Amino acid sequence: MDPHPHREPEHHDDVINELARHTHQPVEEVKRVYEREMAALEQNAKVTTFLAVFAKRRTREELSRRQH
Repeated sequence: MDPHPHREPEHHDDVINELARHTHQPVEEVKRVYEREMAALEQNAKVTTFLAVFAKRRTREELSRRQH
């Protein structure tokens, strides 16, 4: 069992593509923001189980702010 399930590339790709569709942003821009958010969260995380969930939410919020 992978001790870091939030690092599965396929999962990240799915999340990035979903966010790009829902926010109408280019995949590359969403990927850049998502990776930045994931790195920021990983930096101080003691529990890593839900990092992908938090990174997704933070990415969606950042992209939403940019649209308004």
